Amino acid sequence: MKTQAKGKEIQESLKIPLTESAGSITATPLAIVNIDTIEAAKAMSMELSAVPLKHIAIVPAFAFGGSLSPQHPEDIKRHGWLDPHAIFPLRLGLAATATSGVVRTYSVNVARPEVVLHVKQMIETLNVPVIVHGAWPTFACLASLNISMSSPPWDTKLAEQLLRNGLESKQRVQVSTLADIATARQAKDRERSALALAEVCRRHGAVHPAGLLRNQIRKLDTADIDQPWVQRVLARTVAVDAVALADLYPRMANATREHELDVHFDEVRRPVLPILHQLERRGVRVDIEAARRVHHHCRQIARHAAEQLAATYRVSRPDKLEVAARVLCETVEGRRALERMAAVAGASRTHTTAFTASTLKRAARIELPVGEWGPLEWLRTYSKFSRLAYASVGPLQVGGDGRCHAHFPAMSSCSGRICSVNPNIAGLAKIFRPLVIATEGFGIGDLDYGEQEPGIAAALFHDDTLLRLWSRGSVYVGLAKDMFRSEISAEQQRWTDDVFKNHASTAPIRRRAKGIWLSTLYGRDAWSLAQELGVPVEVAGAWVADFRRRFPRVVHGLERAGEIARSRGAARTATGFARWHDRRRGWTLHDARAYGNHVIQGTSADILCLALVAVDHAIRPLGGYILIPVYDSIVIEGPLDRFEEIMAAAKEAMIEAMRTVVPELHPKVTVNCSMPHCWNDEGRYDSVDRFLADPVFRV
Repeated sequence: MKTQAKGKEIQESLKIPLTESAGSITATPLAIVNIDTIEAAKAMSMELSAVPLKHIAIVPAFAFGGSLSPQHPEDIKRHGWLDPHAIFPLRLGLAATATSGVVRTYSVNVARPEVVLHVKQMIETLNVPVIVHGAWPTFACLASLNISMSSPPWDTKLAEQLLRNGLESKQRVQVSTLADIATARQAKDRERSALALAEVCRRHGAVHPAGLLRNQIRKLDTADIDQPWVQRVLARTVAVDAVALADLYPRMANATREHELDVHFDEVRRPVLPILHQLERRGVRVDIEAARRVHHHCRQIARHAAEQLAATYRVSRPDKLEVAARVLCETVEGRRALERMAAVAGASRTHTTAFTASTLKRAARIELPVGEWGPLEWLRTYSKFSRLAYASVGPLQVGGDGRCHAHFPAMSSCSGRICSVNPNIAGLAKIFRPLVIATEGFGIGDLDYGEQEPGIAAALFHDDTLLRLWSRGSVYVGLAKDMFRSEISAEQQRWTDDVFKNHASTAPIRRRAKGIWLSTLYGRDAWSLAQELGVPVEVAGAWVADFRRRFPRVVHGLERAGEIARSRGAARTATGFARWHDRRRGWTLHDARAYGNHVIQGTSADILCLALVAVDHAIRPLGGYILIPVYDSIVIEGPLDRFEEIMAAAKEAMIEAMRTVVPELHPKVTVNCSMPHCWNDEGRYDSVDRFLADPVFRV
């Protein structure tokens, strides 16, 4: 009955007259041509081929289905997993804008195979810009129809993200346990609503009369999709969306030019869109049995820790650390443990907001006698293994084809870094990387930009001292040998970078030097560095002061970048990628650090986008393809008989991509392909088995 009532409500909404002016497009009356037969498809193709076009806007409507596990539909829905091969296109809304300004609007029924053939020929032969709002749905629908675009589409959603990057304060939700996923999803939903087509049209002055209609359609069950009134609603909705999108495009193009983002958008961000879609559609092969054992193992240990906390210390919600701290304060042993943590890790017994998963992690680095942690040891165990369960690949996130299809948003953070969600396969813990296995007859390898951030800082800020150190070898090893020469013997000074990095006697010194460098890059103070390295604040302050004396241009460059962002309203990378600042929010110390750091991190993200395009062009003729982009590295897969050739071509492409942005550098690209049967960290292919045998094992 609810479905019938909703159907009547939507049928009534169809009577809304389109009497508003959509900018340069007059929407009164809106002439929509329904393409449901092969004759209509032929007529549409002939009409569009005879008219010179400026651009064409495409809006898809589709349904989901396919290889979802019928035993656990609610779990799959909750985790948000979606197999891109299970998309069923229903309609395409097309709005073709001629050079004369006349807009022809079509609603194409792509559920009919005889119609798809003519649509495919038309889209693949038209040499005009294709406008979309959100590249993923359009790519997924066209790929399901075996339709390819000759060039990357012009994505108005991506353009809006660039225009608003940094303006909206995002709610930070720390997902340390599975119980926090729902809260994180609510925050993401609010961010997505700001990028909806109707909202973007409103901000840029384009009329979108079907916004309410689309919200109603999303509430329908897929079982009603074959009803005639639903088809009429879909036909009208995608057509009106396409008209609004056609009007929005010139406004967005002008906005990107006015904000000096057009070059970055066209040369850095747009070309990577088809590659990201291919990653999503191809997916990665996963060892399902090993993934199931890891997931069960982590959940079992976390459950045991939760039972101990509930039985011994009356902590019923270990996933809520602030609540757990208040409960522990009621017991003598709990108060003693919290006071001990406050002394070694910066937490406060009374100010419970400081009691977080990161505080537990910092405290875990301090070696204490057995039994001194008391209930905190169980809390740390629960937090760690709940996080590891979330950081692995769950068996429900693997499709019927045995592959995991993660989603790679083109713009997921203010820094522009490419990440993956549902699941975060790019953020897979190093210890679990061997869960990703190669296709039969293929091999997996990864290429990593070694110490990219110091090199970018040396080139952008013209710090000759850092540039010489970067050119000689590892910056972190060189800095460690120089700053802490009193702790290093003459023989250790002669060690190579790899030996110094991995040897038990010198690895902590290198990590210390790396921590000092990164604390300067991220703008952290001596107190936070002291907490991270487990040293007195005075010692950490002396190290920071020594670093600032050694590299004054880097320090001044970061501070200057923050000052420019404050005065001009934006911090920009070497390619023009901007992080905007809303002056109405004021200026804080966090802003100074974040906007100064954007120059480095944003440039690194730009380089990876260029590298993805270059590597794809280099290895595709050899039979290779990109598997996963990870921060500043690229994981690729290729046939074993040409694997070395593919890795060499990918390395050269990554070097050239970085030199187009920072030509002063000769990039360091580290190749890891010693064990190509699985993805691994520096050849540690057995890390999953060792973890299952000993949960304390770390990579």
